[in-house]
Amino acid sequence: ADVAMYQAKVSTSGVDRYAEDRDDNSVMRLTMAGALSRALDDGRLDVHYQPQIDARTGEVVGFEALARWFDEGRDPVPPEEFIAVAEHTGLIVPLTLDIIGKALHRLAAWRAEGHDVTVAVNLSPRTLAQVDLPDRVRDLCRAADVPPQALVLEITESMAAADPQITVPVVHRLAALGLTISVDDFGTGFSSLESLRSLPVAELKIDRSFVKRMHGDPQDAAIVHFAIELGHSLGMRVVAEGVETHAVRAELTRLGCDVLQGFHFSPALPGDRVVFGAGATPRVVTAARAA
Repeated sequence: ADVAMYQAKVSTSGVDRYAEDRDDNSVMRLTMAGALSRALDDGRLDVHYQPQIDARTGEVVGFEALARWFDEGRDPVPPEEFIAVAEHTGLIVPLTLDIIGKALHRLAAWRAEGHDVTVAVNLSPRTLAQVDLPDRVRDLCRAADVPPQALVLEITESMAAADPQITVPVVHRLAALGLTISVDDFGTGFSSLESLRSLPVAELKIDRSFVKRMHGDPQDAAIVHFAIELGHSLGMRVVAEGVETHAVRAELTRLGCDVLQGFHFSPALPGDRVVFGAGATPRVVTAARAA
């Protein structure tokens, strides 16, 4: 029944019949799904935070929250593996809400220390299709005593286009709470301009594949330049992820990109390893590099 329901959502038909040839469940996938469900119930999923840097000042202005799973008796489970299982089984909805809740409580602690930063969380197609998502996000913000303005929710270009009758109203209701809607992986979809026109998007995040190659590939550099100009012309903040070298950082800064993110600054870190150092103002912070 879950396989048929997922296919119905993907095809946006609303109705579908189970077909064995479309059921890609395996013993390994089902075993992982069971273990992931137990980890969620027990609160054993971790959240790591990758800093986002103001390109002009070098200050950390926010973090992206990323799920990490260290299953008992196993090596760390690669995120691409358990996220795919979570998406396929429907566990992605409680997983996403768990990440948002934990990230908001970590953010509340940082803000209580005087650090005016934001936290960003990725939404999946299934999560965005939940009509009660805005209410649940509002409740999580209240529980953590964090203003919605400090939360950024990242969606991809194709997600809203998949089932616009459901997702577009959900996005508008989320934005009405005061939080920031960010278009992630910009440049990889086929409905970029239409998405930006129809949705209350305040941030544009350039896909890392273009950023990583921009210093040696004129075409990728042109795409990045275009994305920055487009975002600014529409009044959006522009974030570049995948910054791994000083040369790319310098070029993005020259082009006027607002916020930078990548291993050049820091990998994603557990919350208790993010160190806020002294600086010219209380907002100047640094992320502790992994050992």
